[in-house]
Amino acid sequence: MYKTGRIIFSMAVLSALSLHAADIPSDTSKKIYEQSFNQAVELFNKADYNGAYKLFSELFEKKPDDARVNFYLGRAALETKQYEDALMAFERVLIVEPTHIRSRLEMARAYFELKEFDAADAEFDKVLETDLPKNVRTQILSYKKAIDDAKKRHFITGYLMAGIGWDSNINNGIGTKDYTIASPFGALTLTGDKPKSDYYHTQIFGLNHMWNLSSVTDGLFWQDGFTAYLQSYPKNGSSNARYFGLNVGPGYRAKNYEVSIAFATDYLIYGSSSPYMQTYSVGPKASYKITDTLIAEGSYTFKEKRYPKENKDRDANYQEAYLGLRKIMPASGSMLTLGFTEAKEKEKNSASSGRTDVSNTIQRYSLSLYQPIIEGLDLTANISYGRTEYDETDVSFLKVPEDKAMVYGIGLMKSIGKSSMVTLNGTYTDNKSNIENKVYNKTGVSLSYVYNF
Repeated sequence: MYKTGRIIFSMAVLSALSLHAADIPSDTSKKIYEQSFNQAVELFNKADYNGAYKLFSELFEKKPDDARVNFYLGRAALETKQYEDALMAFERVLIVEPTHIRSRLEMARAYFELKEFDAADAEFDKVLETDLPKNVRTQILSYKKAIDDAKKRHFITGYLMAGIGWDSNINNGIGTKDYTIASPFGALTLTGDKPKSDYYHTQIFGLNHMWNLSSVTDGLFWQDGFTAYLQSYPKNGSSNARYFGLNVGPGYRAKNYEVSIAFATDYLIYGSSSPYMQTYSVGPKASYKITDTLIAEGSYTFKEKRYPKENKDRDANYQEAYLGLRKIMPASGSMLTLGFTEAKEKEKNSASSGRTDVSNTIQRYSLSLYQPIIEGLDLTANISYGRTEYDETDVSFLKVPEDKAMVYGIGLMKSIGKSSMVTLNGTYTDNKSNIENKVYNKTGVSLSYVYNF
């Protein structure tokens, strides 16, 4: 109904202005008109769309039934995001020249930008009935796919990952060197644990669902996801880990920014089959496109950590804030990400537990690089520095613990078809501390296969 009304209005305007155009003085030279038209086309070809739009508008007032003027006026309006004006201009062309395919194609684009997807789809279908160059047909089909995706309400994606790896120091052992602790009988010398190395295998399953709520408000969506992670050590079952996570929450996406909030719960089993920790959290996050190649992002998470009865004294509230900056280099396809994280963990039962290894503050700086090498093969590299400062004095060492960790990582990703890849990753961790039995280093290597669906 809306489209029909717009066509009727265009016809009425065209008729009225055509009558007015008949009154143009005879000394209005065709040569001057053509010179103005050529000048306007030249501005359009130089991408001066605002200047072209102004000149074509003046020519339209002089000769509103000129299909050439209306066509270029519509294109200039389209480039300057005046989509309603563009539609009326293309409709006027089609009134005069019903077989003008290019105008119908540009009209479909205008409907697409206005999110009038049914109208856009209908116009694209009419264009597809004609003889078109292959590249134009391909472009139209990509628009139609985008329309189908925009009209969809539910999107489900997921991934499966299976991998093997090796860790040189799964127990974070410091080796057989001696260290000293305080005791009621004076200083006591102990010997550190020897590092244990082991192979492991990992399986990860992730499932994500997004519900498009643009029918309520354009840009609104709801998302939820589930993750299951299993890691097993053949020789050291006490280090096995089982993790299950669930998150849900709304979000809003606009042209230059996106905001969302997630409500999540995590369940961790470590070692034996008994539960180790369960968490409940809420976390808003946002990203903003500063330029087409520079994106700022940030997040905040509040998490409640709960442990079983035998470890109830480890219960804590955890807060984390993250700020990041991503730089995309289109020429090479690479991406550089700089991040800063500050976290605070506070023991819930500090007055009665007597623990000194829970409450702490963490600061972490990270830098990562994604770099395509050749088609289908990509390189990743990252480095991070983290500092953890505990709130209370460790009674065994008579010091307030402070840890500093450097983590280095490098990896390769090889695509296999459109939906799967193989990854090879290596990491090295150098953990330093003012507490002697927390100084260690470790190396890890992993090989994984990932399938996306």
